[in-house]
Amino acid sequence: MCINIAQQNFGRTGKNPSVGALILKDGLIATGVTSCGGMPHAEVNAINNAKNLGIDCNDAKMFVTLEPCAHFGKTPPCVDAIIQAGISHIVIGVKDPDSRVNGKGIEKLQNAGIKVEMLELPQIYGLYKAYFVFKTQQRPFVTLKIASSLDGKVALANGESKWITSENARQYTNFLRSRFNGILVGANTIKNDKPTLNCRINGLEEFSPKRFVVSKNQFEGYHNVYGLIKEILEDLYKNDIQSLLVEGGSNLITQFIKDDLFDELILVQAPIFIGNDGKNCIDDLNLNEIPRIGLNVISQKIVDGNVFTQFTKKVCPQF
Repeated sequence: MCINIAQQNFGRTGKNPSVGALILKDGLIATGVTSCGGMPHAEVNAINNAKNLGIDCNDAKMFVTLEPCAHFGKTPPCVDAIIQAGISHIVIGVKDPDSRVNGKGIEKLQNAGIKVEMLELPQIYGLYKAYFVFKTQQRPFVTLKIASSLDGKVALANGESKWITSENARQYTNFLRSRFNGILVGANTIKNDKPTLNCRINGLEEFSPKRFVVSKNQFEGYHNVYGLIKEILEDLYKNDIQSLLVEGGSNLITQFIKDDLFDELILVQAPIFIGNDGKNCIDDLNLNEIPRIGLNVISQKIVDGNVFTQFTKKVCPQF
């Protein structure tokens, strides 16, 4: 239930992760999720919601997907609110990798006499994979997205690429964009395709990702980044981009693959063939041997015959 609660505001909580919290007492339940923009936090919302429902939190049990914060930021520490509310038992999904927390919240709760139980489920990684990479590797979590024909082509020989996938498939891509802080393309993609790269779904427009282009030339509506892929990611990290969707073109996608600086791949295959004279979705990799470590499929869905396959380099690297 906490994971489902956290997913309600996924992608809408700014730099803060979306956390789900649940308070249980005498069969009564109050829930809370991190507010849009990141404040207030889930634990405080759950406690306030419990009070509004007439639930006395004294000696209650709390479930929370991520370790409660123990530091003063834009809000007071959540552990203080939990202690003051009288919670006696808390079940935590995973320890917070943020150096300002990272076990300190757990320690403070235990010192206050609260029973702390850790329940590190692999499903938690699906919620916080970008947050973990951002905090532990000091770079954004990178997802490559390729939309191609069945034979791996992204455009005709004359450059025509609109539209390879169906309208409903493109709507799903729009939804995907709302889950990322930033979106990155190469300069040629802008020149040739003139993409909007925003989320065109009613109610989600404001959650469109920040748009970046790999170029020294200015493009209206885009922020410029350039250099080696590692340098670009360092720049995006400094700009608080936790999750990055790379949508093209093929040269940029290829550079991320060559440098092994990506975490996921979303491959959208349209049920069509374009032929050998079409433009490849990936450029030359100049390999001398067959790679022995492949990607893992973590989800797959079909929209109007278009197959969305989500791959990850590791099934669950944090656990």
